[in-house]
Amino acid sequence: MQELIIGAAMLGCVVAFQYLMRTHHRYRFNRWWKTANDRLGENDVAGAEEALRRCVRLEPLWAPVRGLLAAALVNQGKLDEAESEYTMVVRLHPKAPEGYMELGFFYALCLRDRTSDAIAAFRKAIDCEPKAREALAKEPRLASLREHPDFQALITP
Repeated sequence: MQELIIGAAMLGCVVAFQYLMRTHHRYRFNRWWKTANDRLGENDVAGAEEALRRCVRLEPLWAPVRGLLAAALVNQGKLDEAESEYTMVVRLHPKAPEGYMELGFFYALCLRDRTSDAIAAFRKAIDCEPKAREALAKEPRLASLREHPDFQALITP
């Protein structure tokens, strides 16, 4: 009987320890996420980048934090790192059109020599969500792509 009580107490301790660790982990993530958003509100992109990197370390599979980190990196001209983060967003959610749209806009607006990559990303976004075609056709930031035959074929139903 004593072994049963000791076993139950040990199990209770393990469960309590795991609960405390998860709560602490969530607290740390929320603190860094708030810091990142506060820094962005203050237009301190470098400070936001640091906080977002800490968020990524704590929650590496959460795509929104990676997308925001990529945007902060673009803002600072760190395009190779930004491309890596945008690509990771797509890998984390391969059936979500938003990641492909962000990647496509990144290629179209930041790396103008990567037109074919932009069109390929937009094509995957349309494969995931056909309504994205209409949004791309109306997007004013993509005026430079409108003359490209592959882009015209993409936005024509």
